[in-house]
Parts: sequence; structure tokens; C-alpha cells
Amino acid sequence: MGNISFMLYGAYGFTGELIAEAAVRRGHTPLLASRSLEKLAPIAERLNLEMVVLELEDRDRLHNALKAVDLILNAAGPFVHTAMPIIQACLETGTSYLDVSGEVMVMEQIFALDQQAQEAGIAIIPGVGFNVLASDCLALYAAEQIENPTQLEIATLWATGEMSPGTTRTMIEGFPSGTLARRAGQLVRINARKGRRQQRFLDGVHPILPVSIGDLVTAYRSTRIPNITTYTAFNDQIADFYGLAQPILSRLFRFEFFRRMASDRVKNDIQLSEAHLRERKPSQVWVSVRNEKGAQYQAWLETIDSYLFTAEAAVLSVEKVLAQSLTGVLSPAEAFSADVVMEIPGSRRVDQVENVQATE
Repeated sequence: MGNISFMLYGAYGFTGELIAEAAVRRGHTPLLASRSLEKLAPIAERLNLEMVVLELEDRDRLHNALKAVDLILNAAGPFVHTAMPIIQACLETGTSYLDVSGEVMVMEQIFALDQQAQEAGIAIIPGVGFNVLASDCLALYAAEQIENPTQLEIATLWATGEMSPGTTRTMIEGFPSGTLARRAGQLVRINARKGRRQQRFLDGVHPILPVSIGDLVTAYRSTRIPNITTYTAFNDQIADFYGLAQPILSRLFRFEFFRRMASDRVKNDIQLSEAHLRERKPSQVWVSVRNEKGAQYQAWLETIDSYLFTAEAAVLSVEKVLAQSLTGVLSPAEAFSADVVMEIPGSRRVDQVENVQATE
């Protein structure tokens, strides 16, 4: 593929390291960046890549680093702490920005910067990982199958297994916002427990509960559908626990002290090798669109493990942005088309499943 001038921030995190490895496999030599020299140096040495230590509070150093590249890919979550400082610097240096975020309120902030991004002549595309690129593409694909869809439902089924520390900390940061949905174009809070139901995926039926996922922002931008509910599949025990605990944790984690205490307890030494991830079950997305005439269209997507998908999708997104003239804040599907997800090895899109039970 040849060398591409881009920076990978958060390269020593679990997802960041997977992205760095995927980039090298595709022939790239990204500049690795993070806050910690101690954690970053072993990865840079192993992959034979250059590195830079960046504190986001050091604006001069951040600006100088961004001026040396065409694009930065941010893999350092929770993105509530990292996205806006980097984006503000990108607007000033003319550097395009991508990330693998799925945080609703962060994405709301990012999409409000569309005019500034256009004026700066840069592309800003959040959510180029499994969450939200996979679901965003499927949502747009389904929305194009019927006329004037007004209702959109999206459910994700993650590969079973342990979550990365960054994913866990991101969930902690998101609890204060409660469970969100989009109604008549506006974000509103809903009761997660009342939205629990059974949903058919490609491997069978799973319990799903409403959760706040970045598609509430990106799919709204991609499809213009005003009513969107997003779900995640759980097993029965976790669904029971989440339904009971979510309102309590939402109130508790409004206090920074409790969020920090919970984040500090997250284990950083998870043992998830790439070989282990490839042995995990596929991740899945289900989408349903409806219009006011009663027409409905459903579609399913199966991918490799969500972490591996994120690495492949993020690098592919970097390549596409640097090969095109994109400007403004864009959703992944809006930037690359609904079919870009099919360019990720292991992706399978299904329009009909035998004996799929109708859901209400």
C-alpha cells in the first residue's frame, strides 16, 4: 500500500495496538503517539515505528506534531477526555481527524463543528471502528430499501468475552447521561428496563436492552430518520443486572469521584491476543426500518470479532480519507458509502433469515 502520513494517538491501548499492527500489515508506517513513553516505547520498537510522547494539555507540542502529518487517528478512550482537545488543534493545523469513538454526547459535540471543519478544509469522521461504522453502514443500507423511513432500530451483538480497559472506562463515563434514544430528531432519556425484549440474530434469539450508542448521532446524520432506538444484546443474567443497576449507576456516576474510583479499579492486564480474538464468535448487527405506511425492512450484518474489525476498519478509513477530498464532519457511511463495511474481511450482510420472528 505504501507509506501514509498519519498519526495514531493512543497506540499503547489495547485497541490502539491492534490498529498499529493492522496498519503495518497493510504497509503503513504510522507515527505512534501517547502520553506514556514507558508504555509506548516497547510497541514502537517491536513494530519498528517512530513515536512521539504527547500530553494533550501541551498545545504547542500537540500543534507541532499535527503539522507533521495529514491525519490523526484517535484510539484513546474515553473520548470525552481526548476528542475535543485534539479536534480543536486539528482545526487550527489543518489536520484531518478520525476516531473509534461510540460516545453519544461526544459525537453531538463533534457534529456541531461541521462548518468549522469545512472552513478548515479537513475531514472529521468519528466512529470508524465496529461502533459505529458497522452499524452505521447497515442502517443506511436498510434505510435505502423503503420510502421515507421514520423509525430505525439498531441492535449490536458483541463477540462474547472480556472487554478492553478502554471500553469499560468508556461505559463508566457514559452512565451519567442515562439511556438515550432519538425522538422527533431530539435526544431524550428512556427507561431501559421497559425496552427489554427478545431479538433474532443470525445465531438465534438474544435478549436486548436499549443502550446509548453513537448511532443515535451518526445514523441520524446518515439516514435522516428522526426516531432511533439503539440496543445491545446481553445474556439473561447480565440483562437482568443491567436493567436494575443502570438507573442506580446513572445517578451514582454523575459524581466524578465515583467515576474515577470505578475507572481506577479497571484491570489493565487483560490477556487478549489476536489469535484469541480470531477464535471468538462473530460480532453482529441487526437493523430494522419502518415508515408511516407500515412498510418494514430488516437486515443483519456479521463481522469478525469487534476489536479486530475496529482495527481493520480504522486503517481502511484512514486510507480512504487520505485518498479522497473530504471536508466537514461526516458519519462513516456518509463518507464512504453503505457498502464500505463489505470491504472488511469476514463481513457478511443478510437480508432475509428463515423464520425470523417479527418484533414490536
